[in-house]
Amino acid sequence: MGIETIDLYQPCRMDGSVPVEDIIGTVADLIKEGKVRYVGVSEITPEQLRHANQVYPISALEIGYSLADRQIENELLPVAKELNIAVAAFANTAEGLLTGDMKAPLAADDHHLHFSRFQGDNLVKNLEKVDALKALASDKQVTPTQVAIAWVNVQGDHIMPLVSMSRRARLTENTVAMDIVFTHAEMELLNTIFAHGAIAGGTYLQR
Repeated sequence: MGIETIDLYQPCRMDGSVPVEDIIGTVADLIKEGKVRYVGVSEITPEQLRHANQVYPISALEIGYSLADRQIENELLPVAKELNIAVAAFANTAEGLLTGDMKAPLAADDHHLHFSRFQGDNLVKNLEKVDALKALASDKQVTPTQVAIAWVNVQGDHIMPLVSMSRRARLTENTVAMDIVFTHAEMELLNTIFAHGAIAGGTYLQR
C-alpha cells in the first residue's frame, strides 16, 4: 500500500466465536507497535461496543443508518455518543429504497428481493412513504438521494454519512448533499413519515 501506518483498523463484525478481548487486543498491540493509529468496529451491539471500548478506546463505529433504518437510535447511538465514538453511517439510501428510482414490482431476479422490505405489499407501502420524500426533495430542488444523505449528516456532529456510489458521476451530487439544511417543519415531516418501525418488512429476508 505504500504506507507505514494504517490510520484506522476496523474489524468487520464481531465473530461470536472469538472473544472481544482477542479481536480488539490484537489491534491494540498493532497500535502500540506503531503500525495502526486508531481502532474502529463495525455492526456491533451496544453491549459489545461498551466491552470493546473497555479493552481499548474505540475511535469509530461503522453501522447502517438511514431514514428507513432507525433502530440504532434507541441504544447504540446513545452509547457511541456517551463514549465519544464517531459514527460512520453507511446504507444512507437503505439499499436504494430512498433514491426515488424504484418501482413495484421488482424483476424476479432483482437482488433486492433478498430483503423483505422490497417484497410484494411491503414495497408498495414503503414506496408510498418515498413519494413524500420525493415531494420534499422537489420542493428543495434537490434529489431524494441528497435528502437521505443530508438527513443522516444533520443527526449529530459525531455522525457522518459513509456514502457509496456505483458511478463517478454521482460524486458531485453526493458532495452537494452535505450542504443541505432543513427547516424545523421539514425535519418534523421526515421524522414523522419515517419514524422508527414505519418501513414495512425487515432488513433481510424473513424466513
